[in-house]
Amino acid sequence: MSESRSSVKLRTVKRKGEVHLGGKIESKDRQLAYLQRRFELLANVVEGMNADTASVEELDRLLSMIDDIEVKCKQFRKDWPE
Repeated sequence: MSESRSSVKLRTVKRKGEVHLGGKIESKDRQLAYLQRRFELLANVVEGMNADTASVEELDRLLSMIDDIEVKCKQFRKDWPE
């Protein structure tokens, strides 16, 4: 892939029965499904990066995605019993 991944706009697709981004995800099953989708998206972005054209901005985007996942994990942690 010769195109830089940073030029590709990412969008969230709402599937039937899903809570849109920004809404509270209450069930443990949905929380895990949310995290799985976020990790899949992160993996797709990394796989789409080109070593010859990758930029600092792309690395910053990866860090931002990882930070977002960490925030969600911490939010979900509060809902899960010890």
